[in-house]
Amino acid sequence: MKRWHSLFDGMSASLKYYLVLTLIFGLVHSLAIPIISSIIRIETQNSIRLLEIIRLVLAFLLQLFPFVVLVSLAQRKLKHTGAVVASIISGITIYALTLFIPLSNLSNQYAFALFNISLPSSEYVTQPVQLGFVMTLLAYQIVKFSIKLSKRRIPYGMTGFVDSDTWIILYTIFFSLIVGYGVVLAWPWVIMGLESIMRFIAQDITNPVNLFIYGLLEHSLILLNLQSILHNQFWFSTLGGSWINPAGTLILGDVNIWLEQLTNNIIPIGVGRFISGWYIINMFIVPAILSGLYLQFSDKFDMRRYRNMFILLTFMSMLFGFRLPFELFLVLSAPLLYIFYVLFSAIIYALTSAFSINLGPITNIGTTYALPGNGIHTLLYLRNPLFTQRVWQLFVLGIISLLLMYFITRLYYKYLAIDFVTVGNKQRSVEQIMLAMGGVDNIKMVHSTFGRLYILPFDKSKVDFNRTNIIGVSHIIENKNGYNLNFGGASGIVRKIIMQKLIELKSNELKIKSNES
Repeated sequence: MKRWHSLFDGMSASLKYYLVLTLIFGLVHSLAIPIISSIIRIETQNSIRLLEIIRLVLAFLLQLFPFVVLVSLAQRKLKHTGAVVASIISGITIYALTLFIPLSNLSNQYAFALFNISLPSSEYVTQPVQLGFVMTLLAYQIVKFSIKLSKRRIPYGMTGFVDSDTWIILYTIFFSLIVGYGVVLAWPWVIMGLESIMRFIAQDITNPVNLFIYGLLEHSLILLNLQSILHNQFWFSTLGGSWINPAGTLILGDVNIWLEQLTNNIIPIGVGRFISGWYIINMFIVPAILSGLYLQFSDKFDMRRYRNMFILLTFMSMLFGFRLPFELFLVLSAPLLYIFYVLFSAIIYALTSAFSINLGPITNIGTTYALPGNGIHTLLYLRNPLFTQRVWQLFVLGIISLLLMYFITRLYYKYLAIDFVTVGNKQRSVEQIMLAMGGVDNIKMVHSTFGRLYILPFDKSKVDFNRTNIIGVSHIIENKNGYNLNFGGASGIVRKIIMQKLIELKSNELKIKSNES
């Protein structure tokens, strides 16, 4: 778990990057909704052009997210001057090599427009294939190995004049070519596996069990930043169903059919099932977990300090949604809670399908950076009497989900955030902390959050973290107020045990004083 927590530290900056861009993208995207654009009138040609430029820039920056994560990890974890440059070179090399994947093995619908790299070809894919965080993990390991290998070089002989940074780049290019060719061979098989699962789901998309499997698959692909592969197939292609409109045109895909039926003033029935779960996840489940996280702050000053941030995140989730950075944060900070969240969300997909509580988007949402199932769409549907009943049914199911998920979150941080892997870690960690702090009698104050433990000692000279290796702590920061220990989700549990020790110590001191008097 220590390495897992340190991985979260390395990705924290990139998660904030994506979160801010998602917020701005959601605001800009909302202006494209016809009803909103009629209220907030943008009539001048320059204003419309400016908004379109902003949207394109934001889409491009969101597209670079796997590279941002890669650079962030390389900078914060590898701690080498050449790590950032090498990581970018490795990522681009791996992506460029995917242009060698035969077009017969992989359709261009899986393409990833990277820096406008493309080739006019009828034999191979014309654009790099989307790899998501698979590229990030591969490039990071390549650079890590290249740095390790460069330290073994002998600074003599014919190549003695070549410095360490140059060797890292040379090693990186060499290994990236090898790994990239491996991706060329393996990735079509990965896509074939995904397509077989998607075809199995599409055999009966009215079956709640199939929607449950769809929910599990969607979460898995969101975690790898490959969700557009699934969304393209079910939202806008054959696997999502087909329908012939009154003009005789064949419409493919769940979202396309929903929007086409809205356009023709037809009440959509049997479509929108792949979006309905997003409403409950964005508007109820994510806010429930956020409220549970907020209550993990034991210090009232910290609660006041971060209150506005959690309020902003809650409203942001309800109005726009930000599943990718949220799910990455959750899986890195609280893996077991993430599993509960995934299972619960997949059940929601099954329930909305079973009870026919289907609600699609207002406008075409795209795939890669889609923000469907949000509060803005819900409020607009409430104005339409044809959808009022569905919206209220969705709210009832959402409120039940909110209460259950809030209870699960509280249960996790109270009992399950530690010892689910190795029994005994909890007590050992507390003993090691007290040993490092110079004994329980040297602890003046202890507070916790959902990921950190704050300890203030009476005498800092007695503190020595070299005395022991604390289980579960990935990072320790010293400041004027004491020590911050990155303990992950177990911070609250550990704090309670230390507080019990402090209460016992004070109680024993009072007994001794009363006996002496």
